[in-house]
Amino acid sequence: MNFVIGHPCSCKDHASTDGFTYLTDDDGMVKFKTKKEAQDLIDNYAKSNGLCDSHKRRIAVIPETEVLEDH
Repeated sequence: MNFVIGHPCSCKDHASTDGFTYLTDDDGMVKFKTKKEAQDLIDNYAKSNGLCDSHKRRIAVIPETEVLEDH
């Protein structure tokens, strides 16, 4: 199973049917083979950008199978 990184978003540009926006690149959604790999990226991003624990917890590792597509 692959995992993706998402965070709550309610703006009109990014909101999807499940209220999350996902980490993407030019090829589409960034996918991780393990939950730990995705969480390590979140932890490193939070540390380098000085995010508090409350904001860091909003960024979630989500199984790809739970992602709803915008249609």
